[in-house]
Amino acid sequence: MCTDLAFDAFESMRTSGDVEMGLDVYNRLIHACGSRPDGLRRALGLFEEIKADESMEPDAYTYGSLLVSFYFFLLYGQLD
Repeated sequence: MCTDLAFDAFESMRTSGDVEMGLDVYNRLIHACGSRPDGLRRALGLFEEIKADESMEPDAYTYGSLLVSFYFFLLYGQLD
């Protein structure tokens, strides 16, 4: 799946330390999770990482993407 490839790339970038993992990266991943009925758990995990990082603060895009994940969860009733 495309989302799995995105997470593989994310982990690779994070472990390399060459790329700054800012809010934009997290927001795009949360958004990608929202496009899958099983993505709520991953989206919430990313949201928790954002909240734990003092250099980032969730924005409207973050919350909107989380709402999409919750919507798909309500439609399909699945967690990872």
